Amino acid sequence: MKQDRLLPLRAYKNVKGPVVTVIMDGVGIGRGDESDGVAMAYTPILERLKSQSLYTSLKAHGKAVGLPSDDDMGNSEVGHNALGAGRVFSQGAKLVNEAIASGSIYQGPAWKAIEKRCKAGAPLHLIGLVSDGNVHSHVDHLYALLEHASGCSIRSIRIHGLIDGRDVGPKSALDYFLPL
Repeated sequence: MKQDRLLPLRAYKNVKGPVVTVIMDGVGIGRGDESDGVAMAYTPILERLKSQSLYTSLKAHGKAVGLPSDDDMGNSEVGHNALGAGRVFSQGAKLVNEAIASGSIYQGPAWKAIEKRCKAGAPLHLIGLVSDGNVHSHVDHLYALLEHASGCSIRSIRIHGLIDGRDVGPKSALDYFLPL
């Protein structure tokens, strides 16, 4: 098996240690106005660190961490997965989008077993988030599963929808359940 290894950037200059990587989980870089809690807080150590030549910030949302679009907010889960990977790879909703688009989601043994049981009369039970937050899921995933199930002649489907007050508005459940 071929081993890939990361090579240093051409412009990299070795520094005398120690070098510390600080990942401030949940602390984003905001607008710098009164709506930005970090900017408004008294942070002399952080300000001193930001003035150092080795300080940098990372884009921790959207396509930079493998989410479907730059409008999709990041979170600890996707950030932790992406940080040490050395490359951007599809995560969460984007990974599911790709599996649906390619049809690979329906090729595995689990889906084949589901089809077999449902064709024998068992109902298909689907449980998951029903929202368009697009970090953990998207309601379009559910619609794609329903369309495929219909095409496979699965006649009985039960949807156990979960609402998500983090990726979408806390009182938006009916916006997703009524059309469903």
